[in-house]
Amino acid sequence: MLYHRKRKSNKKFFITVIILFLIIFVSSLNSNINETSSNIANTVLEPLNKVLYQFNASIKNSFEDVFGSRKTRQDVNRLEKENKELTEENANLKSTINKEQFLKDEYEAINNSDSKYIKSFVINKNKTPYTDRFNIDKGEKDGIEKGDIVLQAIDNEDYYTGIIGKIVSVGHSTSTVETLISSSNNVSFVNSESGDYGIINSFFDGKFEGYMLEIEGEVNKGDVIVTGGIGGVYPRNYYIGKVSGVDISQDGLKKQVTVNTDIDFTHLYRVLVLKTQGEENE
Repeated sequence: MLYHRKRKSNKKFFITVIILFLIIFVSSLNSNINETSSNIANTVLEPLNKVLYQFNASIKNSFEDVFGSRKTRQDVNRLEKENKELTEENANLKSTINKEQFLKDEYEAINNSDSKYIKSFVINKNKTPYTDRFNIDKGEKDGIEKGDIVLQAIDNEDYYTGIIGKIVSVGHSTSTVETLISSSNNVSFVNSESGDYGIINSFFDGKFEGYMLEIEGEVNKGDVIVTGGIGGVYPRNYYIGKVSGVDISQDGLKKQVTVNTDIDFTHLYRVLVLKTQGEENE
């Protein structure tokens, strides 16, 4: 009986050992299979991954070559916008200077007076509706000097040109013009009909506004207003415009005047820089 039990116990032991051995063997076999499968997969997929990576890189490079990076596209969009604005500006310029009347007025201003002018193009100006400063394409190398008077040819029976402003700074090839409508200074004027003086102190809705120095000063609608030369801001006798309105201020202390100008300060493209004065400006 005891022998039978001992044999039975040994048999269970051997079975257990065999089962454990089989489990270890199968586990080892699975590990080898997994490793082999992984190696096979890596061997097969690695070239494919390289091809896909190169393809994606090629697509990305091609996209950036065509469309550029985000920053490049932003720069391109900005430049395209600026180019469009310059193209429109240039088209307006050509339209203006190619008008028969404009060319005729400019020709008469240059050839029918003793004054010497330098023709200049406006190359940029501020973005306000009315330009108080702008640059021209002439500078020191062209003989431009600070203080030179800047005019534009106009269609007027008595005056060939109207005053725009003066040169306030000069570079080698460009200069800056401060216009008559700048708020940085008041401009004296004289009524060419009566000889009475006044001051222009503002520009509104395309018209100059000011007042007579003396409330008794004579001024009427239609009178021609020219620079007065007081204060040294502008010399005397440059055409400004014609009186379009006369009123007494609410406090009764000033005679106010409104002056229409022949110059469109919203569209300045070509101007004349005065270099020598003829008799008409003396």
